[in-house]
Amino acid sequence: MNHIEDERQSYRRSNLRHLTRQLAEEGMESLAAQGAALGYLAEQELRNLLAGAPISDAMAREIEWAVQRPEGWLDGPRKDALDD
Repeated sequence: MNHIEDERQSYRRSNLRHLTRQLAEEGMESLAAQGAALGYLAEQELRNLLAGAPISDAMAREIEWAVQRPEGWLDGPRKDALDD
């Protein structure tokens, strides 16, 4: 991976953590429930993504669609997202 892709992956993980935190605050505390809300991700798949597995462009777009965020939302910095 190059620097730009590393940065994009860092933003995606940070924003994914932000989304899982929001879902937990809404009562979806298990990774299984959160994965289902994020586009039918399996619990282990979500666990892997949160641990640093690459988030593909297709996966990022699916997550954004599932949580009603605009395309590209996962790819940039958010003031309220958790640092990677």
